Amino acid sequence: VAKLNKEKLIKAVQSMEAAKGLPALGKKQYNMRLLEGQTCAELTGFTHNAVTPLGLNLPVVMSDKIAALPSGAFWLGGGHVDLKLHLSVDEALSTLGATVHDLTT
Repeated sequence: VAKLNKEKLIKAVQSMEAAKGLPALGKKQYNMRLLEGQTCAELTGFTHNAVTPLGLNLPVVMSDKIAALPSGAFWLGGGHVDLKLHLSVDEALSTLGATVHDLTT
């Protein structure tokens, strides 16, 4: 099991922003944490354990550990607490526009 590294996630987001020509921001400008249930629902329209990147205009950052899974696929939220989607890494890259980064320690 890999653990998400906040510093690496910030660097990945900074590199994505730089690739779009956006100015670099300092680390203190980023707040990488999970949203509380009500706030998450207000911002995404999805409840706890139902959040999906589908339909959201947000960048998708994928861990290189997920991209390297032997099955070549993974599960993610499908927009309802009882719905999960099985996507191949290739589908995530093409459909979601995901970018792969080293995000774990």
